[in-house]
Amino acid sequence: MHALTIANMLISVPQQDLYLTNMKINKLVYFAQVECLRTHGHKLFDEPIQAWEYGPVEPSVYTAFRKYGSDRITAPAMSEDHDQANSLADLQEAKDVVQRVVDLYGPLAAFELMDYSHRNGSAWKAVYQPHKNNEITEKAILSSHDGIDHPDLRRTLAGGVRAVNERFPNALKLLKDS
Repeated sequence: MHALTIANMLISVPQQDLYLTNMKINKLVYFAQVECLRTHGHKLFDEPIQAWEYGPVEPSVYTAFRKYGSDRITAPAMSEDHDQANSLADLQEAKDVVQRVVDLYGPLAAFELMDYSHRNGSAWKAVYQPHKNNEITEKAILSSHDGIDHPDLRRTLAGGVRAVNERFPNALKLLKDS
């Protein structure tokens, strides 16, 4: 499986609230790798993930979606070598991991994912050096808190909107229509 396949799966998730930018999709691809390592004991894809200034980045995913800049990604990217050799079991496992990542990390905004990936105990924090793009290895991931703790969605922008919507059900509708 390729990292770009995982990115394309994220884009294809039927959830209209998943606003994906290049920064966000790279973080979600990283956390998909983490979740697969933690739950299944193996990597989801073999391409390296690097510690860039703004968090974990998978270079082929970054390159594929670079044209979007900080705008919303609207379509999957074409892969030069298609993942035709994957078994149905592998594809289902990947879909399950992607759905878990969407549930756990999808509500976070790109800047919140960046902050979360920079927290103490993260693999990024352990390997990052300015201007080096060091690889975040399997060992670094398994030695970190990544995939063990998960973000508290109540303390996010999406969590705040959800809380307002629960407490004042019509407030956001009134704002939308004003």
